[in-house]
Amino acid sequence: YGIPNLPGVHFANGALAPVFIWLIASIATSKENTLTIFNNRFLILLGEASYAMYVLHYPLRLWFITNTPQALKDNPLTELFTYCIVLTMVSICVHLAIEAPLRTILRKLLSKPKAQSALITDK
Repeated sequence: YGIPNLPGVHFANGALAPVFIWLIASIATSKENTLTIFNNRFLILLGEASYAMYVLHYPLRLWFITNTPQALKDNPLTELFTYCIVLTMVSICVHLAIEAPLRTILRKLLSKPKAQSALITDK
């Protein structure tokens, strides 16, 4: 949790929370159209694939630990960087291959008008 070059400095205790509060508030209250970065198609895809990333990060990490070559294990930073790239790619693939088609199917199923049942009246 600490930074090796700055002994005693830990960021797991919420020390950066005020910075993130300011960042979120600044974005939310911005009236200018300067935030076009959030309209980037790749960033939108990453946002949509975030649930797959959440679900897959632990199982993929277990697989990655057991199948990583020793050369990567010797350099933890390279191992982490490689894991993050693989996780992102797998999450995007799962989103495009499973989540998005299922969402389309569910929307079609749920948006169909319900068949009207015939009213049977005795006269």
